[in-house]
Amino acid sequence: MLVSVPYAVGGGLLADDDGTRELLWYLATETAREVGARTIELRSEVGEVAGLTSIDGYVAFRRPLPDRLEDVLGFLPRKARAAARNAREKFGLTVEFGEHYLPSVWRLYARSMRRLGSLCYPYRFFETLLERCRRQTFVQVVRNDCQIIAGLVSFRFGTTFLPYFAGCDERFNRMNGNNLLYLAAMERAVTEGCRVFDFGRTRVSNRGSYDFKRFHGFAPQPLGYQRWVADGTAAPDLSPSNPRFRLARRLWRHLPMSAVVRLGAWASRHIPG
Repeated sequence: MLVSVPYAVGGGLLADDDGTRELLWYLATETAREVGARTIELRSEVGEVAGLTSIDGYVAFRRPLPDRLEDVLGFLPRKARAAARNAREKFGLTVEFGEHYLPSVWRLYARSMRRLGSLCYPYRFFETLLERCRRQTFVQVVRNDCQIIAGLVSFRFGTTFLPYFAGCDERFNRMNGNNLLYLAAMERAVTEGCRVFDFGRTRVSNRGSYDFKRFHGFAPQPLGYQRWVADGTAAPDLSPSNPRFRLARRLWRHLPMSAVVRLGAWASRHIPG
């Protein structure tokens, strides 16, 4: 596979005119043939190449942020607002930011991915992102007294704030830590001068994530992903809904964390997120 851009929500042909766009696409297909790739996946917001097959089922969630920090709580729908307020006032959860929390966030992320039956990226991947994008990366945790129960790594691009890697300890779900996690991210985004909160990409079939984002007042926006397949071949089906992965995902949830981490580091090199 050739993917633009693997491990990310978006990416596609970057061109100011049709001629350049057509040449870029021609060279992409030539590259695929040279390296023996069976398919090219274009992750553009809007379909850019006529005649290509659409990859349906992916949506984005974005909303303009309020101008003032004090308006962020009211920016959320009533139920989401109440959940975040309860996390702070009823359960006494607190939020802290700092790069030194990256190992804790990664461990919670790996734990969550195992619970979902999904691959987790290795810690070195997180570490490298922080090294390369330090000024545009935000690491935060939610605490229940001395215990960290949820964490998030977010990125900033221009005036857009993107929460990307998250994890939580499901034993504390009743405390609404995830609701507070994202409220605090929105507040930080406004403090940093961001204008848009990008809740990222979600598969429509992933109802947990899909409904959670709608619960926070974000409306789904279809993404114009497209796929090219070489003549005489078929595109690999790497979606989590593929029946071939059903048993593996079921077993994954019961593996020890040490095995999940090692296998995830290996497999994530071959399966673009």
